[in-house]
Amino acid sequence: MRLEKIILNGFKSFADKTEFKFDSSITAIVGPNGCGKSNVVDAVKWVLGEQKKKSLRSSQMTDVIFNGSANRKPSSMAEVSIVFSGVDSKAGNDGFLQISRRIYKNGDSVYLINDKSCRLKDIKELFLNTGIGVSAYSIIEQGQISQLLTASKLERRLIFEEAAGISKFKAQKVEATRKLEKTEQNLLRVADIVEEVSRRLRSVKMQAGKARNYVEYRDRLNELKMSYYLAEYDKFFRKAEKTKEKYQLVNDKYHELSAIISRDDALSANIKNDISQTETELNRSDNMLIAITGRIEQNLEKIEYLRKRSEELEHRKNTASQRISQLEEQILKLSANHSAIQFKIQQNKGSFDEHQQMFRSLSEMLNQAETGCMELEAQLEDAKNASFEVVRRSSQISNEINSSGTYRENLDAQKLNTSKRIENLSRQMKSMEEDRERLKKLIGENEGKESYLREQFETYNSKISEINAGVASKNEKLARLREEKSGCMSELAVLRKMENESEGLNSSLQEILSEKAEGKHPQICGIVAELIKAEPGYDRLVECVLSGMTDSLVVESFNDYLENRKKFIEMENSLKFICLDSLKPDETAEAVINSGLAVSRLSDHVTSEEKYAGLIKCLLGNTFITDSIENARKISNELPSGINLITMDSEMLINGCTVTTGPDTAGSGLISRKSRINEIESLTAELDAKIAEILKDIENSSDIKEQISAEMSEIQNQLFTVNNEKNELNTQLEVISSGISNLNTDLPSMQKELESISAQISESLEKEQSLKQELAKIDNSKNVNDEQISTLSERLEEQRAVRSEISNRLTDARVKLAQASVTSDNLKQQAVNYESQIRRSENSLESTRREMSGNDELVDETTRSILYAESSVTDLYYEKEKLQSAAMAVKEKLAGMHSELAEVQERLRERNSLHSDMAQQIHELDLSINELRIKTEDLITRTGEELQINLLESYQDYQSREIDWAAVTAEIKELKEKISRLGNVNLDAIDELEDLQKREDFLTEQVGDLTKSRNNLQQIIDKINVESREKFQETFNLVRDNFRSIFRKLFGGGKADIQLEEDVDILEAGIEIIAQPPGKGAKTISLLSGGEKTMTAIALQFAVFNIKPSPFCFLDEVDAALDEANNERFNLIVKEFEEFSQFIIITHAKRTMSIADELFGVTMQQQGVSKKISVKFEKDSEELSAA
Repeated sequence: MRLEKIILNGFKSFADKTEFKFDSSITAIVGPNGCGKSNVVDAVKWVLGEQKKKSLRSSQMTDVIFNGSANRKPSSMAEVSIVFSGVDSKAGNDGFLQISRRIYKNGDSVYLINDKSCRLKDIKELFLNTGIGVSAYSIIEQGQISQLLTASKLERRLIFEEAAGISKFKAQKVEATRKLEKTEQNLLRVADIVEEVSRRLRSVKMQAGKARNYVEYRDRLNELKMSYYLAEYDKFFRKAEKTKEKYQLVNDKYHELSAIISRDDALSANIKNDISQTETELNRSDNMLIAITGRIEQNLEKIEYLRKRSEELEHRKNTASQRISQLEEQILKLSANHSAIQFKIQQNKGSFDEHQQMFRSLSEMLNQAETGCMELEAQLEDAKNASFEVVRRSSQISNEINSSGTYRENLDAQKLNTSKRIENLSRQMKSMEEDRERLKKLIGENEGKESYLREQFETYNSKISEINAGVASKNEKLARLREEKSGCMSELAVLRKMENESEGLNSSLQEILSEKAEGKHPQICGIVAELIKAEPGYDRLVECVLSGMTDSLVVESFNDYLENRKKFIEMENSLKFICLDSLKPDETAEAVINSGLAVSRLSDHVTSEEKYAGLIKCLLGNTFITDSIENARKISNELPSGINLITMDSEMLINGCTVTTGPDTAGSGLISRKSRINEIESLTAELDAKIAEILKDIENSSDIKEQISAEMSEIQNQLFTVNNEKNELNTQLEVISSGISNLNTDLPSMQKELESISAQISESLEKEQSLKQELAKIDNSKNVNDEQISTLSERLEEQRAVRSEISNRLTDARVKLAQASVTSDNLKQQAVNYESQIRRSENSLESTRREMSGNDELVDETTRSILYAESSVTDLYYEKEKLQSAAMAVKEKLAGMHSELAEVQERLRERNSLHSDMAQQIHELDLSINELRIKTEDLITRTGEELQINLLESYQDYQSREIDWAAVTAEIKELKEKISRLGNVNLDAIDELEDLQKREDFLTEQVGDLTKSRNNLQQIIDKINVESREKFQETFNLVRDNFRSIFRKLFGGGKADIQLEEDVDILEAGIEIIAQPPGKGAKTISLLSGGEKTMTAIALQFAVFNIKPSPFCFLDEVDAALDEANNERFNLIVKEFEEFSQFIIITHAKRTMSIADELFGVTMQQQGVSKKISVKFEKDSEELSAA
């Protein structure tokens, strides 16, 4: 892998896009202070993922964006790219790899690999074990040199781990450890589920047993109910059969009575029908009588009307006679007037004919004059039309010529506009294509930013998961500690209660100790168990030795015992007393101590108050502890008599011949109980401290989790904003793409339109030339037409004068003719009026005469009608009397029929009453049958619902038998009580039990799988640790040898060494640096001078570099603290390593510049803006180029 170039755009002082190509092994970057040389190193660190703002010499990450100067605007973003060659094809593109990072003003940042968005994690994994990285040894700065020496021992391990290639192992170990913790959590969780399932299984087993009992009771209860329901159904069935038989008997009698009642009803109906017919006949007679009476009244009224009508007709006859006389006189007068008018009409006809002849003669003359004028006018009009057509055509051609010029001007303007539009569309097309590329770039940046934010979100989410897992683990540990504390407190409470109640002591001892607590028996000190205290682990041995003596009462003197001896003897239980003044220590124990045998005295592990020291020596002084009973047997022969030996297993050898095991039961446990109380109190205090510590850790984790959650919320808001921006950019891109597509369609049509306009301009010029030639011809014909029009106009004026004279004469003749015509018309109208009046009068006369003749006929007819009406009235009076006699006979017959009907109805009422009683009886029987049917159906339904059994099918095999229903009822009651006592029964528990057993088996298998996974992960971690130790140890030894060699080269002698911390795991051990420049003693790093520190650090860096060179190495003014001699040595070291790696050196030292194959100068020609100048050295020439 080789570094090809670095591209900076808007990064810090590099406002413009600047490219550094590295074609040589050693490249130097030089320039005055503050010109931006170190910004190149910052750019490399930044693109490799540097997150520390202080390391980039910034207060915030957006400070790396060019912030503008006096003459330059700030940049909106900063971007750095580094390009490598010779890369594996899997990672690179045709052997090339480009890593890029962009940041925007709003703080959004994105990483790219070969212009594809990626995560920082991907970049770090790409450069694992290559020596390239922010904290690796590929970038060495002046401040980093001092930091390497002043760093802690553990911090110095990083460059060694990178060189050893175990960084990847370390990451794998972290991942495996995380999985192991997760597996442990899953194991705990599954264990909890198993425990829960087990608890549920125990509960369900009880419920299943309960359910089985319930099923047994229910089945027996259903069996008894079925017997009861069958008996009930049999009872209802038999009762229904008997009721149906009775119903049939009553129903037959009911139908017989119904037939008799029907016959009586028929007789009654016949009588009623006869009565109805008789009443109808009577009504008809009455109606006829009423009708005759009405006809009589009508005829009388008619007679009266006809008499009045006759009188009126006589009056009208007289009036008509007078009217006829008047009309005859009027007709005579009108006839005379009509004759006079006819005479006047004859006189006026001669004058009218004369005037009419004159008028016709003048009309013919006028028509001839009119014809002449019209002919002349037509000729003149034709000439004028021809002249007008010539003028019109001339004007038309002139207009066409003018229009052609205007049209051509418009076409020229249109051609110019079209050309401009084509230019504008071309510029717009170019602008839109630039905008499209810009939007695509912004969308790519936006997607990179989104990817970065999602990566951050996932990182934070992982942290929260880790925190939750840690808190869960701590909570589990806290629960265990609390459970342990609770157990200790419970045990402590029990032990204290036993202690307070003096449990293990007989009643007499309890009585004495109780009296002592009340202030009595001051001479009694207490029992032995209360006065001495054994160390933990030795309490059982003491109880074994003091078997039967731990509950002995200790008194000050023997006399104190004698004073209360009587009372003590009378007590219920036996008592043992030890008198302090009578104790005699055994001197043989001192001889054993001085003998040098491998034993220790038991009394040395027991403490008490000073006054009871003699008591301990007396009771325990002759007992020694040995390692085993076999050893005790061996050395017992060498010991004096009276010496006892005891092992830690409580086996005691007494006087070399008697062996006892364990303490005596009487009074045993008093000392161990007190020891146990003290031990539990200490353990409880330790548990309280641990619980408090865990609670504090949980609280701290919660605070961290809240901070991370807040940051995740902020990231989510940023993601929402980024998505909105992305959608908006996509929308803009679609609009621009659509615009470009439209422009691609419009431009060709605009070109065609421009060509069409040019063709129209040429055509217009040709047409204008033709029109001008035609206009010249028209002007010549116009003059000939003007002369012809003048001649025709003179002739027309003469003819119009003649026509005017004839027209005046004709007007006078027309007036006279009109007057004669009006007079004739008036006379004729008068004659017509008189004729009309005569006809109307004659018609009226004729009508009056006809009316008078009709009145005579009407008078005769009216007289005849009166006589006929009077005759009809006489006949109607006779018929009326006859009808009245017949009606009286019908009424007598009707009375007899009503009497017979009353007898029949009375008999019918009696039988209907009996019929109703029988119907009621039938209804009651029917209700009984229905009631039994409903009960039977209800019983069948209830049996089906309660027992899910078809009662009808079961009844087919039913045999009636004697049953003790009292016993059945009692058994049913007992079964119901049993079921009731069972309470709520879970019938699903039987099936659930089977499911839970299967689930328990499955979970148990899961626990086994998780345990296996945990063991596998632990094996992986152990394997990684083994490989890491081997690689680190091997690398450390190589670096150590290289460091010693390079140190001597740089210093021209001296000694140096690096050492690992002792008694620490090699994977955790820190690294100590020891340096001894020539002629000086060994010194710690802090006592070296600035130059010596730099040289030592350089020696260490190159010692590491020699083991595993990185593809490139940036040295940022690391030679600043070196004098010329040391600088020369430093340059020699760099030259030695140039075949393994590229060196980019930022320096002010001329000697360092001299070893470079290529120089990059960084200047600020414009204030605040860095520019690059490159100088490449060749054998014979030097080429300077400004970039």
